[in-house]
Amino acid sequence: MIGTKTKDPDAIKPVFLDWSEYVEQSQPQVAEDDAIVGSSWDIPVGLTQEGAGFEDKKTLVFLSGGTEHDKYEVRNHVTLRSGISDTRSFLLVIEKQ
Repeated sequence: MIGTKTKDPDAIKPVFLDWSEYVEQSQPQVAEDDAIVGSSWDIPVGLTQEGAGFEDKKTLVFLSGGTEHDKYEVRNHVTLRSGISDTRSFLLVIEKQ
């Protein structure tokens, strides 16, 4: 798990994950220009994915919902141009802000 993020239960919040270090650590097995070519999200019941995207070495998901004081594990699966794939997760804590 890569850490904890917070969200107000009434907000639609963008959450970015920076995969730069991961992509760089996959060197020298892959080319220096390796980048994310696919990203998908596992969103737990109680949250709603409002949108998502990725570019080069970062991913993004827009999340809404959640119950105040609850915690949700959100998972991001990426595939790199080189064919390497992996998953990272973070804990999303719902707090009135």
